[in-house]
Amino acid sequence: MEKTGTFTMDKKKLLQLVGKANSNLADVILKVGLFERSEIAWRDAKYAQIYEYLREEYEVAQRFGNLDFKLKFVE
Repeated sequence: MEKTGTFTMDKKKLLQLVGKANSNLADVILKVGLFERSEIAWRDAKYAQIYEYLREEYEVAQRFGNLDFKLKFVE
């Protein structure tokens, strides 16, 4: 597409890629538990603070935003 300016991919293949991108996004959210707070963090405030610190330190929200943007672009 970059060279010719036309899109030559088969429609079936394109829909498979979109489906795979959506599946990857769901896997990140559900299997990794990206937005779930652990049971320990719910019970103890000091662990909740550590949890929030680590989320910021590892830039979880920003990284997920980047992944989401890239997958939406593919879609």
